[in-house]
Amino acid sequence: MADLDGKPGDELVTTLKCENDGSVHPTQLLALKVAGDGSLSPLGFVLDQNVTAPFTSETVAVDNGVVRVTVFGPYQSDGNPPCDRQVRGYAYLDGAFRQVDGPTEFTKPPTNFREIDFRNAGFNMGRSNPDQTNLYCVKTVDGVGEADLLNDYKDATKDRTRYSVSVGPVSFVDTEAFAILTLRSPSGEVSQTLQRFYQDGDYPLGEEVLRSGTEGVVSIDRAKARGAVVTVTVTTAGGTRDWTYRKSATSQLWERVGS
Repeated sequence: MADLDGKPGDELVTTLKCENDGSVHPTQLLALKVAGDGSLSPLGFVLDQNVTAPFTSETVAVDNGVVRVTVFGPYQSDGNPPCDRQVRGYAYLDGAFRQVDGPTEFTKPPTNFREIDFRNAGFNMGRSNPDQTNLYCVKTVDGVGEADLLNDYKDATKDRTRYSVSVGPVSFVDTEAFAILTLRSPSGEVSQTLQRFYQDGDYPLGEEVLRSGTEGVVSIDRAKARGAVVTVTVTTAGGTRDWTYRKSATSQLWERVGS
């Protein structure tokens, strides 16, 4: 609830979604006027285009009549999500909502990963869970970005926690890239994930190869590709070790083959 039109009384900002039997779920952000008796009437759509956005209380805010919306790219019904995280501002002017600040276009990275500066790029970080993998958009600037991780990985409608994400050195095997990402929670807890990035969609798609706190790993210190293998240096309770990973002969997954 917020004043959007400059007239007495607050307006209601909510979403309107279209659902069908296919994988099509476009969502619009809608502003409604609220009458004294509680009845609603449309003030207008805040966005005049379909975009990929979570439309949560954390990603939609109103500041002095300007609706600020976190968006990630053009809407798409299938495939992996876009990842050009932006904050755009919309204000009600001359009878309609118009964009008043923030970027106006989305950008896509090169398809050749060796041409991408992962310290200043958008990519999807994979997060392995017991029975599924979740993807989180990370857009970095000077090596640091943010990711809103689900508190309940099975329910995307529940609360999220915002982590800072920093990118370590990137190593390449053929058309794929490997990087250690360091995550820091709001309370200061630190964890790491070794990501393998491959091409599937417009943005690098991450798969979690290894995570600190699993397999006795205290920290992931280095990942270096050479030929068709990646050597990962880890610290465990027993000391520092080198683990070797190679792509599976029967799938696209990377497996640990030696230490």
